[in-house]
Amino acid sequence: MISQPQYLIIGVIDTSLQIVLRPCMKSWCSCGHGIPEATIKKWYPQSNRNLAAVTVKADNVFIFDNTNRFMLVYVSEQGQAIKNTLRQFSGINQGIQA
Repeated sequence: MISQPQYLIIGVIDTSLQIVLRPCMKSWCSCGHGIPEATIKKWYPQSNRNLAAVTVKADNVFIFDNTNRFMLVYVSEQGQAIKNTLRQFSGINQGIQA
């Protein structure tokens, strides 16, 4: 079992692209990441699909949406869903099970 994965998703790929591809304005920031746009477009749906596979192997799961603001949208502890507001976030894999 994976003890406690935490997953952060940007619910819309266009927003994700804006964040990752924008120039960095602060010296300590890793904005831009140097990842090509085509790679992000490839990884985004793969990551979202993989999320469901990882959650069933974890003792505790915390999923955050960072589309507009950092917000906890799903929690499961010991296989029991404690919080589940995924329906409000169409960009997050809806097939997640505790």
